Amino acid sequence: GWKPNTVLGRNTAHHLLELPFTLDALGNDDARAMTGDSAPGHLATGMHAAWVEFITHGEIDPHIWPHYNLQDRHVRIFPGTRSAPDPYHSIREAWSLAPSPSVQYEGAE
Repeated sequence: GWKPNTVLGRNTAHHLLELPFTLDALGNDDARAMTGDSAPGHLATGMHAAWVEFITHGEIDPHIWPHYNLQDRHVRIFPGTRSAPDPYHSIREAWSLAPSPSVQYEGAE
């Protein structure tokens, strides 16, 4: 998949990185600071269209993107019009098996 080619985009959590794509705003200076110059325009166009369809109609064609449920966990794969059932199953399962961190504060009893 595509990865940003900016200092902000390397080895960091990509919080809000979807916004330039959902808003189809890759030409915005603030967006470019997050995405760099290599952000694929077709990805922004497709993602923006999906959001507009959802906002306008309340759903996206379920043949393209089935309704999400915990049994199937269908996610949309961008760019394009395909979805996949639970593509990150093994990662999700690994996280569910990880022990919860125990936080201890100095001086706490």
